[in-house]
Amino acid sequence: MDEKPSPDIIEVGIDIVVALGGLALMLYLKANYAHDLGAWIVSFF
Repeated sequence: MDEKPSPDIIEVGIDIVVALGGLALMLYLKANYAHDLGAWIVSFF
C-alpha cells in the first residue's frame, strides 16, 4: 500500500466534484432562469 493517494483516486475525486458542480449549476439555471437562455445552456448537458 502506498502512503500517497493514487492519481486515479485523485482524478475520480475531481470528476465527482466537477459532476456535482455541473449538476448544481444546471439545477440553479433551471430554477432561476427557466426561459430560452436556461434551456439553451441546459441543452449542452
